[in-house]
Amino acid sequence: YRYGVSFRTAGSIALLGFFITVIIGAYWPLSIGETFIGSPLNTWIVLTALYGLFVTLLPVWALLQPRDWINAHELYAFLALFFIGLIALGPGADVVAPAIRTGVSGAPPFYPFLFIVIACGAISGWHSLVGSGTTPKQIDNEVDARDIGYGGMQLEGILAISAIIACVVGFASSSEWLSHYASWGGAAGLGPKVSAFVDGGAGIVSEGLHIPETIALTIFGVLIVSFAMTTLDTTVRMERYVISEVVGSYVHPIFENIYIGSIISVVVMGWLALQTYAGAPAGIVLWPLFGATNQILAALALLTISVYLYKRGTPIQYTFLPFLFMVITAGSAMIYNLGINWIPSIGKAGMIPLTIIGSVVVICLVGLIILAGISFKRARPG
Repeated sequence: YRYGVSFRTAGSIALLGFFITVIIGAYWPLSIGETFIGSPLNTWIVLTALYGLFVTLLPVWALLQPRDWINAHELYAFLALFFIGLIALGPGADVVAPAIRTGVSGAPPFYPFLFIVIACGAISGWHSLVGSGTTPKQIDNEVDARDIGYGGMQLEGILAISAIIACVVGFASSSEWLSHYASWGGAAGLGPKVSAFVDGGAGIVSEGLHIPETIALTIFGVLIVSFAMTTLDTTVRMERYVISEVVGSYVHPIFENIYIGSIISVVVMGWLALQTYAGAPAGIVLWPLFGATNQILAALALLTISVYLYKRGTPIQYTFLPFLFMVITAGSAMIYNLGINWIPSIGKAGMIPLTIIGSVVVICLVGLIILAGISFKRARPG
């Protein structure tokens, strides 16, 4: 309201701009081949890093909050189109994906990997960081925290279900589905997963609502990019918080400076994005670490809540039992990867960073279990 325009009005205008951009992008795609730093990819990495530095230095209300408000309405519009298209297809929609597929070459055990592949749609440690970092700065009334937190995870679950549906119903034939999931190795990495969601979801919307496939693909593409930028904004800001609170507290107060923390965050992000292992970007090489570390972080959040509830003298089984499940599941997945996939292949490109970081995560996991015992031993109910 600072400039006499409400978020609702600005967001409505921006949402209209979103659909105009979709139509323009569908029929007049712009070239991204222009470059000034070695290659188009490096150019976009540097520009994205500079954007990340700029946005993390701004107050939450200046860009992150209104832009996320716009993205939220893009998500609502996407979910509406998706499920209306799914209903329009009716019960006769062909499910081209097999119900159960066993014996896939290179695939890990069903347990525990199911629970770290489907991550944020069920439980997410990253969301606990956001929920304790940026979200509280945007809440007018503490009473709203329950609706926002619970409602947000419900919506996240709905989005996860839509992703699963897109990947099993959205393809026209089993051969088209197999082009994404022919093997475990072929489906590995972020690229094939995202393209399966985009192609499958666009197929449902296009066939169910008779929207041109080009426009449907562009809608899903813009949606993915929008949420990638949202994640970028919040990630850099979260990293700055961690540097300020941990490094600033235990190393030197200079790291609590907003500019120092932001620059370190962006430099590390940009450096990692520019590194390659055997031709693959470092982020894709390190991606197998994400699922288990994210769920271990979720276990830490559950442990923190359990100790808090225990001290208050209230029941803790609703958070402590999920904590035990997440510690065992995520920990066994990380140990399996270390023992079966990474350490035996230490000579291959990218295996050394995976082994080192994975080992550090396992050590932290052991420390987490010890911390749980100490915390409950010291705590006094009530």
